Amino acid sequence: MTELLQYALFGLMLGCIYAIAAMGLVLTYTVTGVFNFAHGAVGMICAFCYYELRVELGWPAPLSAAVIVICLAPLMGLVAERLLRRFSGAGTSTSLVVTVALTVALLGFAQKVFDQSVARNVPYLFGDNQIVVASVPISYDRMAQVAIAVIIAFGLRYILFDTGTGAQMRSVVDDPQLARLHGVQAVRIARYSWMIGFMLAATGGILFAAGQNLQAILLTFLVLNAYAAAMVGRLRSLPMTFVGALALGLTQELTNVSWLWPDGETFIHLRNAIPGLFLVIAVALVPSARLAAGRVVGVAQPPVPSIRKAVGASVVLIGLVALLVVSLPEEYHVHIVRALVIGVIALSLVVLTGLSGQLSLAQFLFLGVGAFVSASVFGNGTVIGMLAGGVVAALLGVIVALPAVRLQGLHLALATFGVALAGRELLIGDTRVFGLGGKAIARPSVLGLSTSSEAAFAVWCAFLFCAIAVAIVAARRSRIGRLLTAVRDSEVAAATMGMRVRTAKVLVFAVSAFIAGCAGSLYGGLQGVVDATQLEPVYGLVIVLFVFVGGVTSVTGALIAGTLFSLLAF
Repeated sequence: MTELLQYALFGLMLGCIYAIAAMGLVLTYTVTGVFNFAHGAVGMICAFCYYELRVELGWPAPLSAAVIVICLAPLMGLVAERLLRRFSGAGTSTSLVVTVALTVALLGFAQKVFDQSVARNVPYLFGDNQIVVASVPISYDRMAQVAIAVIIAFGLRYILFDTGTGAQMRSVVDDPQLARLHGVQAVRIARYSWMIGFMLAATGGILFAAGQNLQAILLTFLVLNAYAAAMVGRLRSLPMTFVGALALGLTQELTNVSWLWPDGETFIHLRNAIPGLFLVIAVALVPSARLAAGRVVGVAQPPVPSIRKAVGASVVLIGLVALLVVSLPEEYHVHIVRALVIGVIALSLVVLTGLSGQLSLAQFLFLGVGAFVSASVFGNGTVIGMLAGGVVAALLGVIVALPAVRLQGLHLALATFGVALAGRELLIGDTRVFGLGGKAIARPSVLGLSTSSEAAFAVWCAFLFCAIAVAIVAARRSRIGRLLTAVRDSEVAAATMGMRVRTAKVLVFAVSAFIAGCAGSLYGGLQGVVDATQLEPVYGLVIVLFVFVGGVTSVTGALIAGTLFSLLAF
């Protein structure tokens, strides 16, 4: 019983850290309507800056934390508010992509400025001091986590219900237009909410980092675990968010009880997947969305070319790739291959988001499944293996889509992100899948012709990109494409036309997963060896960002996305 009590207390204390981060996320969303996907990256950057002050410069812990939380974090919040204000009214997808871009930028900044190969062990805030409660040793840091969480919870309660600023925040949440008519300065209120939200993200990041070795991606995802707690509160209720955070912390820590949780690699991965599964379940409990009528897409739709033009452009592209690999030095060939491979991955989002308006953040999970299957069936490096990888990824896509397609916009994105987090642990991270050193994936022979050289593989990738692109153009010009466009623009209109909206959305999800799964074979051919570190969910965010920059509604946008990605990698 002592062991159970120990981990129950530790779980409540961990939950308090989740609560701190999640309450900041909820506050920002309720006031501004923007889900700050960069919340975890903000906490990560602040933790690195805290380390520089606390360890490198030797400042006292209270002063270091105060400078980060009171000075740096609000300043970052002001910058974010200024940036997001430009996209006011642009729709959920646009604001989500902007915060994804901020996440990618902060991760890139951390990896550029703070060498990740250097160990950065953050000292505990209060050293090794501890007390013993019911035979359970509890450090001062863990007690501070509880105290800070309770103070923040009551502080937010006081601000929202006992101050004029809080009344204005609540009025903006209830009815923004009416609040403006009564003289509420919505910009100032939004600015305050971003500042407070970033302060809470910074606090959570510092508390997570205490006693840990700083790693940018790992710390970012630790703070991202708070998303699940925020969804328990439906992104609106602070008390329910706090309860959800405590439940998440308890669930995670109780798996450390020896007699309560079985041993074995599978159960270790299942334990690590708890935050992702928690997020999926929390989103799944959101009431089913009604069919959207007259939903504004907010993205200009390019004209759909004829199939003849698409085929002609494909021939030109394949010829251009062949010309480039013949004329350019060999060291440039890999960049051409990378652009085409990323372009194929981007096509999976053109199908899903461009045609049906759905957004998935789990494409790299489907990519990893496709890569594994393509190297495991019908011999390593075959076209049939590539297609098999696509089929298995499509089946997984159907499993994901069946409960998720009733969701829309942000909730769908969060559900697929939770699937990506859980899939990283349960599938991609399992050593029985990619092993400890990764899995070698060979390049195929096509009609007896080897694609082992960079030049031949580039032409093969160009051919597949063009084949998928022409199929997408043909689908868009067909009756099915017009119905999917109706789903994207107005689900009520599509239902009126006699279309089974949710069935169509599941099928589109499956096709998108199939393309991503086939791209797994190409990705394996590009990398040579694929392991779990190359398939982190954060890379799925990067692809989404580049696709939106290139143009998510056209196959040309997918090619632009791949080219931009390759140029930046160069």
